[in-house]
Amino acid sequence: MTDLTTAPETAAPAFGTWQPIEPAPVNTRVHIRTLDGAEFDAVRDFDGEDEGGNAVVAWREADEGTAPECWSDGVCWAVNEDEMRSDPPVSWMPLPPAPEMKP
Repeated sequence: MTDLTTAPETAAPAFGTWQPIEPAPVNTRVHIRTLDGAEFDAVRDFDGEDEGGNAVVAWREADEGTAPECWSDGVCWAVNEDEMRSDPPVSWMPLPPAPEMKP
């Protein structure tokens, strides 16, 4: 089984640099681009294991109403609740750094 709760230690990509979707962090809000070109913030969540013991992850919109309509209740599955293909994420980037708070 793949452990998705811990990530290998690597340098974080810079904001504005698109990354392949596969190494996207789990349980972290990031900006994604879908196959059809939609862009919005989402979180890749660990959803347990399938019958074969493989990790199951799902992308969820971070802000309600921002994902394409083909995502069932803001979640991307290979096939949505209407038996239609969901628009899968293909790349991601970290969010911009938070502005510094000045006293």
